Amino acid sequence: MVRREHSFKPVYTDTPLFTDNQDTIQEYFDCQDDYVPASIACPSSILERLTSGNFSGAVIVWGQPSATESSGIPPLITLLSTRDNGSFFPFGVHTISYKAVDLKNNIDRCEFNVTVVDGVQPRFTNCPLKINQVIDNDNITGSVLVEWDEPTATDNSGVHPTVVNETPDKGPNFTKGTHIITYRARDEAGNSQICTFNVVIAIKKSIDLIGKVATQSSTYRYEYTSDKAIDGNKDTLNHNEMNDPHPWWKVDLEDKHCLVAVTVTLRLNCCGSRFNAATVRAGESFEISENQPCGLPATEAQSKPGAVIVFVCDPPVVARYVSIDIDVTYPSVRDDYLLQIAEVKVEEATNKECE
Repeated sequence: MVRREHSFKPVYTDTPLFTDNQDTIQEYFDCQDDYVPASIACPSSILERLTSGNFSGAVIVWGQPSATESSGIPPLITLLSTRDNGSFFPFGVHTISYKAVDLKNNIDRCEFNVTVVDGVQPRFTNCPLKINQVIDNDNITGSVLVEWDEPTATDNSGVHPTVVNETPDKGPNFTKGTHIITYRARDEAGNSQICTFNVVIAIKKSIDLIGKVATQSSTYRYEYTSDKAIDGNKDTLNHNEMNDPHPWWKVDLEDKHCLVAVTVTLRLNCCGSRFNAATVRAGESFEISENQPCGLPATEAQSKPGAVIVFVCDPPVVARYVSIDIDVTYPSVRDDYLLQIAEVKVEEATNKECE
């Protein structure tokens, strides 16, 4: 945009000029010569779109305007806007104006726009991971309550984006299967980012362990063999040697299964506290230490005579071997640590949740 201002007002006459007024004479001759007043040209408008980073604007640099007039002496160029060349421009449209003044005080102006656009997506700070829950095999037509922390997001603009659940019809009660949950964060500029996670409801059933091969690190007496923990009788139990440096028990499932839980019933009438800090592991390796834990080690509060302790494998784990061991270096291990297990139950998912 260009607007020119001239400090003189031409006077046109067809008659000779008879005057001694210098201003009148100057105006007369100004109309007669070929003088071209100042002319200024601004750079083209600038569009800057940010697509990454954590900034609320950008540093903008442009080429200086050019100005001319016929005398060959460069006009004086002045920036009229408050934002300087090479300064920080926040998101939005900013008009930059310049003026040029020549030796005869003729003024010409030009302007252009600097537009800084926010193209940076919001960022989720706590998008949930896959959530696994199980339903008993005898409740396959039922549902289970699933809860999670609502996702939150931040934005480079400094203004919290709006977060909306785009699947509000799903939950809080879920039936068997895989359910996709989607949240969307949208900032004031219209940029958006999605958070997607799965809620997996697995149907679990018990694996028949009777007759499977079970082993243990040591045996206290002949009636406390490893198979007593999977014989279906809670009145019998396995029993390691006293002072076994690393007591463990293990069963071979004979094939790979997608395990979701291991339930351990402790000796009914005695000594539950000895189970404190015991860890359940499951995996494909014959070596106990190479398989991952299912849940956390047993606590002192859980370790009571006859207690039924459920160790959840979350996420479900592909396993052929299930073991229970006590790491004697664990801080809460008792001096009289020992495995005395009445019964072990192993449950698998029936809808291929490990795939």
